[in-house]
Amino acid sequence: MLIEIPPAFTLEEIAREADGYSVRFAAPAGTEVPAFLAGIVVEVSYDEELGLVVVVSDGAVETIYAHLSAPLVREGDLVEAGAPLALSGMTGAVLVPTLGVRFRFLDGVGRKLRLVALP
Repeated sequence: MLIEIPPAFTLEEIAREADGYSVRFAAPAGTEVPAFLAGIVVEVSYDEELGLVVVVSDGAVETIYAHLSAPLVREGDLVEAGAPLALSGMTGAVLVPTLGVRFRFLDGVGRKLRLVALP
């Protein structure tokens, strides 16, 4: 699974989970966050730990974007990879502007995650 990372985001941490990957980026607050994978917006909500969250699913992979400051989509919207999804922020249990992304595999198929920085 190839994920293209815009230049405004700096990779800070990547962790393999039982059902996917968690990735943390440093990002200036207010930076436009693109959808890393295409799918349907299945949730826009607020969580005490994760802050403002947008969840996109294609049926096989659920992508959870956390610590956002403002959504640019609504539940039910269809988004293409690269389309504006939200603005980065500092919501939830973080002390600095952060973008948390979790790629959760819904179909039980393991995948390798490959991050590529865009120029």
